[in-house]
Amino acid sequence: MFSVFFGGILLALNLRTLNNKVGMLPVLAYSVVYTFLMIYGLSQMNGSTTGLTIALNGLGAFILNSFFWNRFIGDELEYRTKPYWVPLVIGIAITGLILWAAIAGM
Repeated sequence: MFSVFFGGILLALNLRTLNNKVGMLPVLAYSVVYTFLMIYGLSQMNGSTTGLTIALNGLGAFILNSFFWNRFIGDELEYRTKPYWVPLVIGIAITGLILWAAIAGM
């Protein structure tokens, strides 16, 4: 459900590490808008949308990688892995807030 959203957060954190503040806003805006449009579009459909959800998340990840990564970071930069705890905590917090809002709204 949030893979494009979390991918955008990770890419924005990478851009911040590289002091590329120009690319952070477009990446975050894209990931938020894409995620909400995907959720809205899938909620309008009847039946199972699991396959379509996976396909749309794959498309969103492809765009993050092929457009935003190549534009703001590039292929020549050597990648070093970083801990994933910060995005994981952010993701759990956002998911918890959404679940709380859904439960409280019932």
